[in-house]
Amino acid sequence: MSVATAHPAQQQTSDEANEQEQNPPVSKPDIVVVGTKNERPKTIALQPIDRQGRARHAARAERFAKCMQFLDLDLLHRVVDGPPEYSSTRFALGRLIQKNLGCYPDLEKVPRPGAIDLGTCDAASVGTHKECRAPYDRAAILRRAIRKYAPDLSLTVEQVNDPAVQARLDAREVPLNRYRRGDDKLLFEISICMVRLRPEQAVQLTMTDDRLAQNSLTDAVISGANECIGGAKQLDVGQDMFRAYISDAVYRWVVATRNVDSLLPKAE
Repeated sequence: MSVATAHPAQQQTSDEANEQEQNPPVSKPDIVVVGTKNERPKTIALQPIDRQGRARHAARAERFAKCMQFLDLDLLHRVVDGPPEYSSTRFALGRLIQKNLGCYPDLEKVPRPGAIDLGTCDAASVGTHKECRAPYDRAAILRRAIRKYAPDLSLTVEQVNDPAVQARLDAREVPLNRYRRGDDKLLFEISICMVRLRPEQAVQLTMTDDRLAQNSLTDAVISGANECIGGAKQLDVGQDMFRAYISDAVYRWVVATRNVDSLLPKAE
């Protein structure tokens, strides 16, 4: 399987149809991709159930990442470069949070959750339901790490279309992400595809803190990488979560272009 050149939504709407029919998802988050293989996308909407609630999660995660100390590079490596679905990766995120609780003042649960719970979900209220904050924390930490250790990060169309770069991306990411499932797997593959088609805008979306710029860059990435949605009529995802996946995909593409194992310095 190749993630570097895939058009994931088309695969999801055809190859995985039987699997989904036999194993319907238990719950549906804010990612919705619907359609048939031969249809052109009709609308691509960013309409989460509670924009303010999710924006609050994202803002708190950004504040935490800017406040925390990058003193434990081993933990940071596991958070940024580890397999997303491994418990060791989630535990590492939880330990980073525990080691920087002074930067996490809104953690009011008693008793406090353990490291694995903090790194897996850390459920918090969004409107009338609960949503995991952990993905926002990881994304914010990833962007902080990029700014600190790879501030000159860039991607070009020529780089992402280089067969050698694509081969390196597949060699690293296919095994790392093989346990992703459902909507998480689909949005990961869509993001990899979108960064390949719109690398410059994806980097800008990752690096900017300006909300208006994020809005326009989100629109530019989605509209400019329409084919990544395949036959979907609609992609419905919270804007901050979309940025989280794009940031993750940007990091993975840059690692492949530089032919390194990580953008972070080695832990001593």
